[in-house]
Amino acid sequence: MDPSQRRLLDANKRLGELLQIKRSPEQEAKVQDILDSYKDLIRRIELIEELDRGPAKKITDADLATTTKSRRPKGNLNAESSGSVGKSGKHHPVSFWEFLFSTRAQLREFADQKNIIRPKLLGTQFELHEDTIQAFRSLPLQESAVLQKRIRQYLAEEGWKKLPILDYNLLYHFSKLLEGFFLFATAIDQGQREADELFKIGNRFFSDYFLLRQDKGYYELLESALSHFFDFDDNSKYEKTGLLLFRRFFENRAGQIQFTDVAIGLVAIRDKNVPRLGDLELMFGTRSVESKQFLVNPELKLKIEQYFRGREQQVEEWEIQIAKIEILKNELLTITAESKFVFPLFREILIFVFQESGVFDKKLKEEIKKLLGHPLVLMKEILRFFFKELRPLLDGEIAISNKDIHIPLFQPGIFAKEIHNLEEKQTEVEKFLTKSPNFSLTFAEFYALQEKIKRQGIQAEQDELVALSYQLLEQISSTFFSLGESLLIVLFNHANAEKLNLQQKAELKKMSDQPVQQLNDKHRFIPFYLEKITARGYLHGLTPFGGVLECGKLAFNSALLYKNSSIMEVLRSEKIYLQKIQSLKDSQS
Repeated sequence: MDPSQRRLLDANKRLGELLQIKRSPEQEAKVQDILDSYKDLIRRIELIEELDRGPAKKITDADLATTTKSRRPKGNLNAESSGSVGKSGKHHPVSFWEFLFSTRAQLREFADQKNIIRPKLLGTQFELHEDTIQAFRSLPLQESAVLQKRIRQYLAEEGWKKLPILDYNLLYHFSKLLEGFFLFATAIDQGQREADELFKIGNRFFSDYFLLRQDKGYYELLESALSHFFDFDDNSKYEKTGLLLFRRFFENRAGQIQFTDVAIGLVAIRDKNVPRLGDLELMFGTRSVESKQFLVNPELKLKIEQYFRGREQQVEEWEIQIAKIEILKNELLTITAESKFVFPLFREILIFVFQESGVFDKKLKEEIKKLLGHPLVLMKEILRFFFKELRPLLDGEIAISNKDIHIPLFQPGIFAKEIHNLEEKQTEVEKFLTKSPNFSLTFAEFYALQEKIKRQGIQAEQDELVALSYQLLEQISSTFFSLGESLLIVLFNHANAEKLNLQQKAELKKMSDQPVQQLNDKHRFIPFYLEKITARGYLHGLTPFGGVLECGKLAFNSALLYKNSSIMEVLRSEKIYLQKIQSLKDSQS
């Protein structure tokens, strides 16, 4: 061998040794940049050696991202192996004499059948066949290096958001496979022929190659992951390269050299003994692809954890909103079989009001019907009822069974803002109707006015009385909605407490005889929720839980009857929340 060839072989050997050194992910990225940026072997070696001499510490296997066992491959491999070349099954290197009198015939037979290797002049040594060399030279070598880099970029920026963990890690191993392929094919193209050196350089390539081919299920998942990448990358040139290499690596086609045969040939030259395919699988492919956590560097791992923690919190919040809407629809509003909202609550309230006043004449039905048709007059009755019958439960004290004293359910001030606003508006409504006793506005007219003002603004209404009544009703319905939201939180917290009752019964029960101090206690019984209210009036005989339910009904029915925009939005939002949750699930399934 002439000196120039010897120097080339020595350089390839040194590069192969450098590439086997385990480094941190950051150091590996820098090594990859050197390989991508410089074609000259000597320059590559110099820069990598300079990098290794720097302050960055060499890390051990324990420092690297660990890969835990996930599901076993579908094959029958069951031996534990790190995938290194030195570990094998029954296959072993043989002595020169054993080769000469025993295994040389097997190498000749393999060479004749596959054209992967060929005997040298005297037949005591073998080398790669020219067909093998040409097969590697015919593949898109430079494009594979660019493709590998683009896949890594996709994985770091978008892949972990779009792909399930196993799919992501399969694509990551495919990028490593491309990296190993580039180094291995480059060594062959530049004249490296020593089997030992080729095998050291090709170790990366064959390790990921046998890992990915061991399970048929990996093929489909990897193909799908590549499809996601091509959608993101949007470069037909590299899509063509990726599909070509993917199929060359994993599809056996007649007339094409198979990479498994190349591995067999290299091991046969090195060990003077032809291995079986199962021996190679034991050397390279006995671990499974990690399926529990993304194979990423620590910095990106932290970013991913924060991202998915945020998503989980967002989904949890959406699920809470859905649960509240279910309580609203099922417990507080009345919906017909045709999915229409109806309002029997107001008829019941008016009947109670008239009966309490001693009115039982035949004109009762007609009077109720009349009230139900006039928004402002009905609102006057609703407010009177609320302050007389329901307010004590929210900011006062109530009498309950088995207690000689009146007790508060809520800390004073929790609903103070809404109650104060309703008091002011009640006064304004009473004054308005006293000054304009003949004022008339039907619900049909109110709804039409609502649509008109949405389009053109309040200035569109020229009649001052109509405009004022509209503004009053809008403000009152908005305040009722706000009150309803607070009561819905109370009911939701109570429902949460009931769910946990079996697990933490004593702790939760202990708080059930104390007033509610704040609304953000997510697991809180309504105080004395099993007792009966003994005070006369609308709430008589109900439990405190039932009383809160009636307050919520009045608040939300009042908001909905007057078509408050906030409650309309809440009712529409359930479908939106469900779609968002499903969209998040679909984005990584």
